[in-house]
Amino acid sequence: MSKLFRHCLFLLIAALLCLPAQAFAADKSYKKPTKIPVYPDPVYKPLYEDADHPLSVLMDMAEQDGDARAQFILGDLYSKGKGGFAKDLKEAARWFEASARSGYIHSYLRLAALAVKRGDRVAAYQWYSLGEDRATRKDKELRNFMRARMDDLKNGKKALSRDDIRLAAKNGKDWWRGKTATVQKKRRYNH
Repeated sequence: MSKLFRHCLFLLIAALLCLPAQAFAADKSYKKPTKIPVYPDPVYKPLYEDADHPLSVLMDMAEQDGDARAQFILGDLYSKGKGGFAKDLKEAARWFEASARSGYIHSYLRLAALAVKRGDRVAAYQWYSLGEDRATRKDKELRNFMRARMDDLKNGKKALSRDDIRLAAKNGKDWWRGKTATVQKKRRYNH
């Protein structure tokens, strides 16, 4: 191939590659999408009376076998309204608590996140504290993350009082012993 032919072929290919960009630039009606639409998962509805949920094996593992990872996954699905489950934060918390009792450390983080979402900073401190206490050596990063969040709750703009921290510790002990947490009074935050 001659040098001139290769040069012309290169220019022709370059022109063809640039053509679509020029076409979009000339079309003023084209708008670059700013956000990708996200569609919620539909809630599962059985087609017939005895139909099993598509995730029935996962549900059996969580309920009957007490599998901590399966319990965590169910909590995650309920918290997001995914996998055919309706969004239900109370049900999500129930599964995260079961997973935490079974020793799955990530569950404490999710329980704390749910508490933060509700605006319950004492409960968030409780879950971070429980998770930090139960973290093992291999969970060093998670432990450090939980300690940092606890420090934020103790020292931030809306710092928890000593009474709030004592209440969080008491609620955590009560939860671990299987007692229901004490009813929390409205708290004032130090500003």
